[in-house]
Amino acid sequence: MKLVAIVVLAVIGVISADSLQTCAEYEVYSECASACPVTCDTLGEDKPCDYPCIRGCFCQPGYVRNTATGECVRECDCPPKTTTPTTTMTPDTTYT
Repeated sequence: MKLVAIVVLAVIGVISADSLQTCAEYEVYSECASACPVTCDTLGEDKPCDYPCIRGCFCQPGYVRNTATGECVRECDCPPKTTTPTTTMTPDTTYT
């Protein structure tokens, strides 16, 4: 009987601790949110997320994670994306 009481108290403690989760500015706590949240780096990409949901602090609607700073920012405040030039190789391409 004591073991049951201890287990019940432990479960209540875990649930209470989760409900007291403090998140940063423009973040909200969620028990089940996408494991692949949109970031400034992935904004506009349409990639499926095959991972189960996770709990934690996530950006509020209208905000995305700036991966450079870790903060949630409005989509319009994301830094400009940099593009890496691509090189097309042909059989006669040589590098010096």
